[in-house]
Amino acid sequence: METALTFVDQDAAALVQAIGEPLETQYEASCSGPGDDGVWTYDGFTVYTYRENGVETIVDAE
Repeated sequence: METALTFVDQDAAALVQAIGEPLETQYEASCSGPGDDGVWTYDGFTVYTYRENGVETIVDAE
């Protein structure tokens, strides 16, 4: 999770390159904008993303 936190506000593809693909991804319409909110599940932690116009950004990890 510490590594994931260093990618907040960066392109999600960079995180995937650094730590690999998530075990599971889920998306739903965002309440904070016209895009989608994403939840990426890794072993032991969760990464939250925002996806709009083909660009996905890391929002948080816990």
